[in-house]
Amino acid sequence: MADCPTAPLSAWFDTVADKIQCHVKHNERTLVHCNAGVSRSAALCLVYLMKYHGVSLREAHAWIKKCRPMARPNSGFWSQLIHYESELRGIASVQMVSSSMGDIPDIYAEETRNMTPL
Repeated sequence: MADCPTAPLSAWFDTVADKIQCHVKHNERTLVHCNAGVSRSAALCLVYLMKYHGVSLREAHAWIKKCRPMARPNSGFWSQLIHYESELRGIASVQMVSSSMGDIPDIYAEETRNMTPL
């Protein structure tokens, strides 16, 4: 699957999260990877944390950033994650906001405030 904002990653959210949890139950480890370990794999790990650790998307993001500081799902994946959290918890802890860089999750709003696209 391509790492582009239009890729339907959400079709795999529950399947991957359930597979990770299956490994956890058997005291096994799971390597979640993609081309650069920045967008797709990070998004899938966020889903797992929300679904099986009961944390919000915002909390899951903070957890992932501590473990992998360069993690940064693309804007399309963020939209899918926000939708998933809304379905899972009935509310979204992250919102997409407009910026000079296009629509971004509010988590990144401050750091992109003075950026201009090339």
